[in-house]
Amino acid sequence: MKGLKAMALLMVVLAGVLILNTQAQAGIAPGTYCWQADAHNGSGVLGYHRLSIKDFGNGHYSVAGTITAPQTNGTVSVKLVNGAMELTDANTLEMGVSVTDAEYNTALGANALTVVDFHYLLDPVTMSGPYYTSSNHNSVTATKSYGGVATLTTCTY
Repeated sequence: MKGLKAMALLMVVLAGVLILNTQAQAGIAPGTYCWQADAHNGSGVLGYHRLSIKDFGNGHYSVAGTITAPQTNGTVSVKLVNGAMELTDANTLEMGVSVTDAEYNTALGANALTVVDFHYLLDPVTMSGPYYTSSNHNSVTATKSYGGVATLTTCTY
């Protein structure tokens, strides 16, 4: 009888460990993810977003990384990114990141601050979906807004 009780207790403990382990792994796995950001108007790739995700639990994530974008002069721009990601419901993974940089403004004749905010609405299964962005380039008061589709891709850059 003692052997059966001990075995039953062991089974309950193992079941509890399996349940806790499954709950701990629910959601997005921490790591580095890459997206290709396409323009909404079909004009091509706007850039590549390489972001590392850290899980703080309960659907809260921290995001940091880079956005690389091809420039018209043939160079590639690399910007630093930081932000947050939230699993807002079973069907929506929202991510907001900010990019700040000093760029040369020919009108001002000096470096000026550029701020770009991205907001993604991703499917938690495919990790792809629409994104929206607004920017305040070179400290000009006019704000530009645009968007497109961010598609999860292999990190090759």
